[in-house]
Amino acid sequence: GNEQRQKLGLEPRGDLQLDTAIHSKLDLTKQKANIELSKFNLGSVLGLWQLEQTASLDWDLKQSRGELSAFCLSHPSSRLCLTDNVSLTDKGEAKLHYQGQPGQLLAKLLPERFTWQGDAPMDAAVAWKPGARPQGQLNFQLAPGTVSLKRKQQASASIDYQALTLKATLDDDALRSHILFNSDALARWESQLDIKVTPDRSLSGYVNIDQVNLQLLGQFMPQLETIEGLLAANLTLAGSLNNPEFSGQLSLREGALASTANPTKLEQISLDLAFVGQTAELQGQWMMGSGQANLSGQLRWPQGQFSGDIQLKGQELGVIQPPLAIVNISPDIQLHFSPDALDISGEIKVPSGNIKVVQLPAGGVSVSSDVVFSDSISEQEVKASPMALSANLNID
Repeated sequence: GNEQRQKLGLEPRGDLQLDTAIHSKLDLTKQKANIELSKFNLGSVLGLWQLEQTASLDWDLKQSRGELSAFCLSHPSSRLCLTDNVSLTDKGEAKLHYQGQPGQLLAKLLPERFTWQGDAPMDAAVAWKPGARPQGQLNFQLAPGTVSLKRKQQASASIDYQALTLKATLDDDALRSHILFNSDALARWESQLDIKVTPDRSLSGYVNIDQVNLQLLGQFMPQLETIEGLLAANLTLAGSLNNPEFSGQLSLREGALASTANPTKLEQISLDLAFVGQTAELQGQWMMGSGQANLSGQLRWPQGQFSGDIQLKGQELGVIQPPLAIVNISPDIQLHFSPDALDISGEIKVPSGNIKVVQLPAGGVSVSSDVVFSDSISEQEVKASPMALSANLNID
């Protein structure tokens, strides 16, 4: 172009594909510029987004202010719009509106054979003015929908939900958010979180969960043969963003757990976590075979440093490790952990069992003493700070 008119086109290649056409005009006499974006095609793993109509920016060079026109970007399953013109000065407001199917938009990022069907509108706004903090609002909703998983050897799993609403506001005092999720088959979740914009970032709020049915979630976990139970919570939040404090109860009832790789099953699981400030008392019990296990302990997280003491006791717990062992064990174990150390002590009695010793195949020989194993994968991993581990276990 020249001093008065310019034209720019961008067409990069790669994982992110962009095709644009930009025209600009410059009036040096009036110290004003106009920029028009007539084409904007953005291709990525989320699909192709396209500009529906020309977007323009008028800019006053002398007063350093301008105006951006409303525009919309469309996708095969979604639409995102700047609904009104935006004044680019020290005082203004911008409004966004989204309408579409997030499950279709995120399809390439979701696990294989996983689908999510349902509409979702969203409205967002942000406003600013001199001498004040920015103000904002967000209202996101999920209309009734379904998430499903196609399984190779079993019938497809699916969960219907009736609604999810997320509302958030930012004002001079705090960032406030409210979430409400409702699924007749799965659970009802309601939470409120307020974060003050003061330097201490103080917290207040609550989390109420009404009996999450873990059996339905188990349909989406092929590595688990069995997962059952009803999870409920009634928690109050306080403290600050850096040092959160909780009070209330988290409980699991009628639980059961077994993996597909090991038939050892935990049944009649009952767990309770009682939160007070930055500590939680743990109590639980379950059945393994004909034996009962009892769990107790305390968890702590002052100043974000997680630590705890846990004790596990049990009598005649049935443990199966096919095809090598079927044994009953009676543990009495104490576990202490901190961010940089883990200590295990106690005893494990094995009063009865059946252990099968597997013979080497014909012609098999032991590994020579001069063999050196090389793990190329672990050698490439970044070395993390080691955790101190100590164990003092008596096995009888």
